[in-house]
Amino acid sequence: MKTGFLFDTDLCVNCKSCVAACRLENNFQTEIRTVFVYNKDILPELNVLNLSLACNHCKDPLCLTGCPANAYSIDKDTGLVIHDQNKCMGCGFCTWRCPFDAPKMNFEKGRIEKCSYCIDRTRNGIEPACVSACPTGALKSVCRDDFESVSFLIPDSSINPSVEIKGREEYRHPEIYPVEAEQRTGIKHHEEHILKEWSLILFSFLVTVSASLTASEYSGGIRTGYLAIFLILASALVVSFAHLGSPLRSWRAVLNIKSSPLSKEIVMVSIFALAIILNVFIKSLPLQLVTILLGIFALTDIDALYYSTDKSWSLLFHSGQTFFSALLLYSAISGYIKLFAFMSILAGVSAVFRKQARDMSIKQEWLLYIRLTLLVIPLILILLKTYLNNYLFAVSVLSGIFIDRVLFYACFRPLNIRHYIEEKSISDYEKARRERSQNTDLP
Repeated sequence: MKTGFLFDTDLCVNCKSCVAACRLENNFQTEIRTVFVYNKDILPELNVLNLSLACNHCKDPLCLTGCPANAYSIDKDTGLVIHDQNKCMGCGFCTWRCPFDAPKMNFEKGRIEKCSYCIDRTRNGIEPACVSACPTGALKSVCRDDFESVSFLIPDSSINPSVEIKGREEYRHPEIYPVEAEQRTGIKHHEEHILKEWSLILFSFLVTVSASLTASEYSGGIRTGYLAIFLILASALVVSFAHLGSPLRSWRAVLNIKSSPLSKEIVMVSIFALAIILNVFIKSLPLQLVTILLGIFALTDIDALYYSTDKSWSLLFHSGQTFFSALLLYSAISGYIKLFAFMSILAGVSAVFRKQARDMSIKQEWLLYIRLTLLVIPLILILLKTYLNNYLFAVSVLSGIFIDRVLFYACFRPLNIRHYIEEKSISDYEKARRERSQNTDLP
């Protein structure tokens, strides 16, 4: 038997008593339990439904398998997913992994806060605070052998959440009196706050540059020396600490290398840095080849980290991924101009594809246009045969790769119930409008 929540959408009135009770009982500073609203703009022809969610204590929790610090565990008696704040290093990777937006980052304390199902109350046979506080009985605690959530409000993530949603979802849509010509509701573009990820952007960019320079040391072209490369990579590792809420616990990052993509990335980049410093003191062609391979593995592990939470086509074929960017930079600094021109064309095609495939904010569009310009400038210099020892060529290539990395983060969007409900509401509304326009019997 597994412990979980039963929620009735018909009984929820969005009073948020469950939210307040959760914070008061556990002394949380963040809003651990959230009441999501489907059709919050009250669009015509769509239901207005409330959904109270915290951690769903999944049978196969992605937060647990992804946490590099092993801060998550499963209670053997109840099956509840428990987070140990004393082990958390505040990397926030679990907030990417969880599709239900359950773990919340407390930036003041530098660690994650998450629903524990009021584990001390539960072990003593007392209901969780959120359940006790619900005035309408919409939220209940239940035990099931299996939970089968059939609600269209829950994204399909194949992790078996311990929550059951029920309620009549076929009615309660807004009625408009008198019936008038329908006005299209404007939908705001979802603007990603990429500035908060500046440390990750800079970290991945510096690792990309380090891998390219390492390959160039072996094959010829621009040679900065391994000491300079090590300093660049060391700077990347130092910058990565700025992303952690609790840097002093960063040593825990390697504890879950078996299943955590973040642990694998950190270990591989660290080994890559060690190999580079060895090249400073040891002159060996086999060591150089091994270092190049380690650089490739580090780049693929960085890319795999993001693919593990966002498997969209726009990200898979994004020219801002580290391996592609490193190959582009390597071809430029090593003098493989035909390869560089070919890679630049692929990068341009990728940018045009992303522009056509998804809506962008004005800022993202401007960045995209700048990126395209920085692809054209080096190609023009190549045609004019003035790219050699040309600072404009070097600045254009490096700046373009950095901007592409920023755009990568702008496109990066892990499965999250906030985005899921928002996009589903918009999609269902557009579908209802099309069906209505095609049915002449409707006013």
